[in-house]
Amino acid sequence: MPTSDVTTSLTSAASVAIYLPADPSFSLVAAGLGVYLSLKSKGTSVDIVCPTPMTVAMNRLVGVDRIKTELPGRNLVISFDYVKDAIEKVSYNVENGKFNLLVQPKPGHQPLSPENVGFKLAGNSPDLVVLVGNASAGDTGQNLPTLSLIQNDSRSLAAETAALLGEANLPLDQDIAGNLLQGLAAETDNFTAAGADDFAAGANLARHGASLSQTPIYSAAKTKPDSEPQPTQWTGPKIFHSGDVI
Repeated sequence: MPTSDVTTSLTSAASVAIYLPADPSFSLVAAGLGVYLSLKSKGTSVDIVCPTPMTVAMNRLVGVDRIKTELPGRNLVISFDYVKDAIEKVSYNVENGKFNLLVQPKPGHQPLSPENVGFKLAGNSPDLVVLVGNASAGDTGQNLPTLSLIQNDSRSLAAETAALLGEANLPLDQDIAGNLLQGLAAETDNFTAAGADDFAAGANLARHGASLSQTPIYSAAKTKPDSEPQPTQWTGPKIFHSGDVI
């Protein structure tokens, strides 16, 4: 959809569901959490979902503990065993700030036992679905406005996400910027494969407080030991023969 429609969808949606693909890369999770934290900071009701558990490597990202394996329900469902023609009437009232659901049995039938009543949350129809990478929302995303967040040809997914948040005037605090900068570094192999837009995005994220860990990614292997042991023949008795060069 056009950029104006994308930004309008993000800013106007009261509820958003963000979907990650199964076994997502570090950069995909970073981008998804960037959008999640920004919308959360704005006050939007937002959930982020991934069908597979997060790996230990993702623990560096702020908000990774908010990722669920399925979209939580928002509607309270009250269920009980139903006997045909046993219910006279179902009604409700509000008393002392409490909502009371009344189930009245027909004459000659037993009243409903509280022990046989079940409660659960089900159903969730967000105003907007955000698909990160090749994620799918399944049945939830049917007939709902959907935004696909994918890598642009000229810049990384992290840079694309940062640009989207900026165009929509959504919050970009230190935690959000930090997640995106880590994702940017992962995508571009620590900026060795970064384009101009990626460097510009990195500078912008740094201005918002993001920084990368100074822990080296690898340690250079020693090519030779600090001190080499001397051969025993150097320190032991020497025997010279006629014609030897000393």
